[in-house]
Amino acid sequence: MMKSFSKLMFAALLVTGFWACSDEVDVPDNGGTETKDKVYMSFDLQLPTATRSATDATGTTNSDANPDSEEGSDAENAVSSMCVVLATKDNSNNFTQAATSNLLKPQSIDNPDGYTGSGDGPYIATFEEDALNIPEGTSVTVFVVCNPDVDATGNPDVSNLFTKTGTVAENDKELTSTIAKANNFLMTNAKATTTITMPSTAVLNASTKSNPIDLGEVQVERVAARFDYKDGSPADTDDHTYPIENTGVNVVLTDIALMNLSKNYYYLRRVSPGSSSNANQYTAESYTIAGTELNNNFVVDTDAADKLKGSDLSANYFYHVGSGDVIDPTSSSFDYKQLSTLSTDDKWSGADGYKVWRYATENTMPSVNSQLHKYTTGVIFKGKLTETTTDENTKLLDGTNAVYVFGNKLYGSWAKVGAAAKATDADASLKAAYESIANGDTAPDKSDAANVGFTVYEPTDDGVYNVYYYYWNRHNDNATSNDKKETEMGIMEYAVVRNNVYKLSVTGINLFGHPADPEGDPDPEDPEDPDEEKITYLRVSVRVLPWVVRVNNIEF
Repeated sequence: MMKSFSKLMFAALLVTGFWACSDEVDVPDNGGTETKDKVYMSFDLQLPTATRSATDATGTTNSDANPDSEEGSDAENAVSSMCVVLATKDNSNNFTQAATSNLLKPQSIDNPDGYTGSGDGPYIATFEEDALNIPEGTSVTVFVVCNPDVDATGNPDVSNLFTKTGTVAENDKELTSTIAKANNFLMTNAKATTTITMPSTAVLNASTKSNPIDLGEVQVERVAARFDYKDGSPADTDDHTYPIENTGVNVVLTDIALMNLSKNYYYLRRVSPGSSSNANQYTAESYTIAGTELNNNFVVDTDAADKLKGSDLSANYFYHVGSGDVIDPTSSSFDYKQLSTLSTDDKWSGADGYKVWRYATENTMPSVNSQLHKYTTGVIFKGKLTETTTDENTKLLDGTNAVYVFGNKLYGSWAKVGAAAKATDADASLKAAYESIANGDTAPDKSDAANVGFTVYEPTDDGVYNVYYYYWNRHNDNATSNDKKETEMGIMEYAVVRNNVYKLSVTGINLFGHPADPEGDPDPEDPEDPDEEKITYLRVSVRVLPWVVRVNNIEF
């Protein structure tokens, strides 16, 4: 039996922050005359729910943090508008958009059927004539889109919601003009479990604002993720200053920049299990809309198919690391313009030592083997080498000579390398490396020195020795499991997933980092390198917190 209605109206009771809702909804008349061509339905909206990285088999957090949740700021939680989408589902779990409401806006004199946003309702959405043609008895899934874009006529732009993608504009690399706009974060269903059976005609015609049809609770999540940072340097050093143990040298971190920020995103989260033939690779055909992320499935992003093929995705990313032999953050081919200066206090805001840095789009890897530097969202830390000594006779960094590191020990010139290599108690490996390229007192080419294991740092015009460290963002750290797989990549170990906060803190530096010129680097970062490496510049402790919030304590 088919039934057309001139208008379908939804009453929604919202609560700010993490909105918890009562099972009993009192929907008062908010003006207007009730007629039989309108139907009223109430629903509760929970904003936002948690997706997470490290999970157990039930999808619950295994966080050891206290507290283990973060509600986000008012600007991250606010809803300025929303719309309701009803969908039917076939036997293959594919959704078909059946009806879309008008745009719900805050209640006012001019908009008495809107909502106040203060939690005291009512909140009413209207479907225009003939918008709903669903047979009674049909199971319908309820979706809500918060803060959607609107089309030229002012209607919510959510057509084709179940395949809908968005693209980040060139001038919105921090997402603060679109999906992470203050008081207008784009949010969509975290789960697709709120369903109703379309009532009979008699029940629909009898519905009133005082007796609405109950749709249940719809949970939503932010489409964006967030990165935070705090200074984790030792208390006895200056801010962002880290001693490299047993070297007499400090690293002062000065700047931070993001790599591999995806330009594209799905409106609704997708998850997929591993394939039947390979559990370490997702199955594209079996993804679930708004499914639950577990520790053995994949969150699927817009570039999954190309990543499985190993394609170059430079056009799909901002700040792409490139497809060359090495990653060179100083080259013109790498867009390093989003570098933030760590010492600029007014750039940062936040609490508990962590400061909000920036927002990011979802960027996930569809297989264990596709977790490569060229795809993974990463962070570059820029620093400078300084010395703990002020004795001119023992100083190593004079600001004019190239300096050399071998075996994590710094030599202030090539002549000092030679002197150490010729000493009677010289390290055998240093002596062999030196003698393989020695040409009297003439310093070798940087590439020749790097080929035998030397790292070469050259000073800038103002005498600064710059150094770089790379961090590839961890999402689901399998090293937290009982078997401690520190050097073995797991499913979804490296990724950025929506509605997560990735909290970064450098807590120590163990090794000299990469020089500004990759030619002088014996271990340059290669885009084709896997994210998990045996040489550990960073020791990372991962805690998982629902905003969702993740804390990554990093040590180089």
